[in-house]
Amino acid sequence: MSPQKGVRELNLAETKQITELLKKYGCRSIKLKLRLYELGNIIYGTSADNLILMKILSENVSPTAIGLPLFLIRRSRILPLLPLGDYMVKDCENKLNLPEPLVQKILYGKSIIVKERFSYERALLVDSYGDFLAFVFLRGEPHGTKIIPELDIGWYLREGG
Repeated sequence: MSPQKGVRELNLAETKQITELLKKYGCRSIKLKLRLYELGNIIYGTSADNLILMKILSENVSPTAIGLPLFLIRRSRILPLLPLGDYMVKDCENKLNLPEPLVQKILYGKSIIVKERFSYERALLVDSYGDFLAFVFLRGEPHGTKIIPELDIGWYLREGG
């Protein structure tokens, strides 16, 4: 790739790190036929042909994005971004469907406590139609589970966009 543009394709070790992250959400595999590229602190997925992409990058162009933003790199952590949630919800098992008033609290960035216990720590919050709403972290509490929003569709309205 063209290092002066700051774009590079992910290597095998980084791809395995992403696979491990997805397993935390109950994903055995995700049917994405995308090549993964890092640009800045974002990992993008694109179906563009590698030769075409290299030709574009060899020109005097400084891209701000290459395809669909899928992951955010923060220090040594990789975090999923909202566009990936729509793909994950089709193939991952750790999904929560909560009553609408509780969903609204999470979408406003508030943590909630429910009486149920779960066998996993990370999940996808979905609505009654199965549509993706948020990435959540589940922490066991003495009388149930605390559900903490990590990134949700309300984030764009509160601070992201």
